[in-house]
Amino acid sequence: MAIQLTHLTKHFGDTPVLDDITATINEGEFYVLVGPSGSGKSTILRIIAGLIPATSGDIYFDDKKVTDAAPKDRHLAMVFQNYALLPFMSVAENIRFGLHNLHLSTADEDARVADALQMVHLSDLADRKPKELSGGQQQRVAVARAIATQANLVLMDEPLSNLDAQLRTEMREELVELHKALKMTLIYVTHDQTEAMTMGERIMVLNDHRIQQVGTPLELYNHPQNAFVATFIGSPKMNMFTVTVDAAAKTITLPMVDEDGRPALIPLPAGIPSGTYQLGVRPEKVRLSLASASEYDVPVTVVNVASLGRASNVAVKNSDVEFIADIAEQFPEDAAKAFVTFPTAAADLHFFAPDTGLAVTSAAEKAGVTDGIA
Repeated sequence: MAIQLTHLTKHFGDTPVLDDITATINEGEFYVLVGPSGSGKSTILRIIAGLIPATSGDIYFDDKKVTDAAPKDRHLAMVFQNYALLPFMSVAENIRFGLHNLHLSTADEDARVADALQMVHLSDLADRKPKELSGGQQQRVAVARAIATQANLVLMDEPLSNLDAQLRTEMREELVELHKALKMTLIYVTHDQTEAMTMGERIMVLNDHRIQQVGTPLELYNHPQNAFVATFIGSPKMNMFTVTVDAAAKTITLPMVDEDGRPALIPLPAGIPSGTYQLGVRPEKVRLSLASASEYDVPVTVVNVASLGRASNVAVKNSDVEFIADIAEQFPEDAAKAFVTFPTAAADLHFFAPDTGLAVTSAAEKAGVTDGIA
């Protein structure tokens, strides 16, 4: 089932919650809504489910308008953050309960319950009550109840947020495998960008009640359209610096100093006009060494070394500017001083307009900028 959202808005009284949400979710797609708390993710899900009405705009399922359809007529299944299991029912009875409105025969219900239990690896626990299950097992029951309906659309609202880190990782993998096997359209809400990146085929990033960007995980990571997406997607998050570009001299002046106390410069890629920008650099693109190897290396004080075993996240500082180098090796935990080499490839340097936060190409296209930032 393909889903079309057209100019959805939502207000609670005078408070705006969603502003002009337009998107297409393809049939069979694992589509993730991600953003900070209060950005409107769960509201979109509830409007799609018919649990709350939109203030304006329309919803289409396979080109059929369902904006005003009752929830029971939308033929979808939903998995909630709190699992919503009935404590007095067994695992099998909870799954069967989700089938009552489908008017199936007892034999068909039995078959669907058995198939769903097998898919989530809970066949041996069919007679247990929810209180006898772990958090991960309870979540599997909620997922089984949804997939047993054989709905073409499944909505999941922060379903893993109550699980510990290891179990979240395991359940992410299981949900991705289930989606591949069942090929249903799945819309998944999370505030965790790592969860979004590892699960979604496409991701809608929301902030301030608006869509910031829609794309595949790598599109969002490599080509963020604004500073919010750039810093929200990725862990550790992108380093951001206020810099000055001199197109004639082909240099970028960083808010730091070199070994001689002069403003630190790095080479400028072609095509960036003179002006002031926010410059974004991914932590893994920042090279860190104990000795200087280039005239463009910047001396730094080591603030903290977070050792991850095979890698290190190193917080460094120059001129009160602190940032992160994410290096794929162990770094001496007792190091006090080091040198940073910034990338020079255009693909590794992300420029954003300081006033709008738009990526420079977007800023130029929208504002008609040809000489610096307007």
